[in-house]
Amino acid sequence: MSPTVSPPLVFQRCRWCHTPSFRRVLCPACGSGELDEERSAGMGVVRSIRVVRQASAAPQAVAVVELEEGVRVRSVVLGGKCGPGGVFVGARVELTTAAGSSAHRPTFRLTASPLTR
Repeated sequence: MSPTVSPPLVFQRCRWCHTPSFRRVLCPACGSGELDEERSAGMGVVRSIRVVRQASAAPQAVAVVELEEGVRVRSVVLGGKCGPGGVFVGARVELTTAAGSSAHRPTFRLTASPLTR
């Protein structure tokens, strides 16, 4: 299986207070409109998770992922069911372009890296 190349995940950082944010017009901390774009390394940790079930599709793990750069994004996490051996709070994830990826929401997959914090 060949590795997939993930698209860059771009977030904003306030030019004045350096607070990171995702898809915002104004800084959530100081209200400045001067936001510079930065590329994320695409690595993060699951901070919360919810399983979304739809009648016509398989359950999906929708999570808040805290990126290494400090910004939190709502995303879909692939690579397992919820619970032991699957997606759980504290699991390490990385950005991916797998089947099922959404243009509206970043998609991550579980990594084999150990837990953090």
